Amino acid sequence: MKNKAIFIEGLKIYLRPLDKKDINLNYLKWINDQKLSNHIEASRFPHTLSDLNKYYLRQKKSKNSVLFAICLKKNHKHIGNCSLTNIDWINRRAQYGRLIGVVNQETKGSGTEALKLLQYYSFKKLNLNSIWTGVSEKNISSIKSNLKAGMKKVGKFPESIFFDGKLVNMICFCLTKKQFEK
Repeated sequence: MKNKAIFIEGLKIYLRPLDKKDINLNYLKWINDQKLSNHIEASRFPHTLSDLNKYYLRQKKSKNSVLFAICLKKNHKHIGNCSLTNIDWINRRAQYGRLIGVVNQETKGSGTEALKLLQYYSFKKLNLNSIWTGVSEKNISSIKSNLKAGMKKVGKFPESIFFDGKLVNMICFCLTKKQFEK
């Protein structure tokens, strides 16, 4: 059955509001799976469903965060989450994040498409001027996805992410509304 809460629709996926029912064992598995989420700072410590519920409620109450479920159009399967957080309404910028929890041939390219939908939402619906993220230099798939979605590599924080027993660089990506509109 088609979910009536589709918010933004792409070619292969759509974004809908992350719902309380999405805080489940699948999400818990994604965030605790060290192979899947080892580049995400939130995965540094083990999480429980209670932890995820608290995070969800905190973000839901915030006027500076938007959480989305990423779903396949083909079968409406919830395959990951994405977000805009730390929204600064005065300076018109936000940080974004993505986690694809179901990784297979069917979901290939979903992270890039989700980012493009976040860009559209940020610039055309929220009237933000820029969005940004930081990515571990070891997270090659995220770096490629950011570049494919048109994000601009704007710098790095040297030795700022502890990964696999050593400090590695964080690559910073940003996109402005003007760059998006080109």
